[in-house]
Amino acid sequence: MEDKIAKIGMTFFVATEIMFFAGLISAYWVLRSQVVPWPPVGQPRLPAMMTGLNTLVLLFSAVSIGLAEHALRRLKLAQFITWLQVTAAAGLLFLAVQGYEWERLIRFGMRTTKNIYGGLFYIIIGAHA
Repeated sequence: MEDKIAKIGMTFFVATEIMFFAGLISAYWVLRSQVVPWPPVGQPRLPAMMTGLNTLVLLFSAVSIGLAEHALRRLKLAQFITWLQVTAAAGLLFLAVQGYEWERLIRFGMRTTKNIYGGLFYIIIGAHA
C-alpha cells in the first residue's frame, strides 16, 4: 500500500513540475513574441549548441545512474561502483559547463535585476535545479 501511495505522490509531484515549467516557458514565449529583435539589444544570445551538448551529458548521467541501480539490484558491486563513478563524473562535467556559462552570462551583464529577459532566464534555469 505504501508503494502505491508513493507512486501517486511522485506522479502528482511530476505533474505539478510539468505545469510549473509549462507556465514559465509560456511566459518566455509571450515575452519573446513582443520583443524585436531577439534577444533584446545589449543581451547575449544564449549558447544553444553548448546547452544541447550539456543536455546530452545530463541524459547520459540519467542512463548511467539507472545502470548503477540495475547492477546494485543484481549485487554486482564492482559494476555498481563503476557506473556510480561515471554518473558522478558526468554530473561534475554538467556542473562545470553550467558554471562556465553562468559566469560568462553574468560577466556579459545578464542579471535578474537588469530586465525581464535575464530574470526569466535565471528563474527557468534555477527552478529546475
